Amino acid sequence: MADEVKPRVAEGYRSDVTVACERTLLTLYGAFGSLKTSLRLVGGLVPRYLTPASPPEVPHHAGTSDVDVVLNLQIIAQGEGYASLSKQLLHRGFARYVDARGIASS
Repeated sequence: MADEVKPRVAEGYRSDVTVACERTLLTLYGAFGSLKTSLRLVGGLVPRYLTPASPPEVPHHAGTSDVDVVLNLQIIAQGEGYASLSKQLLHRGFARYVDARGIASS
């Protein structure tokens, strides 16, 4: 979560930031362990994996500046539980976003 406005054109995205997002996605998959099959990628990285570049008809992926994922909470509730997942994510260096007012994300 960032306070910056997302770019409106492809040139506004930096390739090193997109690569960092891909690395973060891989780290997330590792942190989710056996729950990784309940994780779904959504958002800006999706086109990169669904549509390979084939210029000029299909341009290269513009990039992204974040990683958006969705997970099935029902699966977590039935198995290891949220507490276990939370510990795994903290162990991998993830932390809740805290805004300028000191309020943590939910």
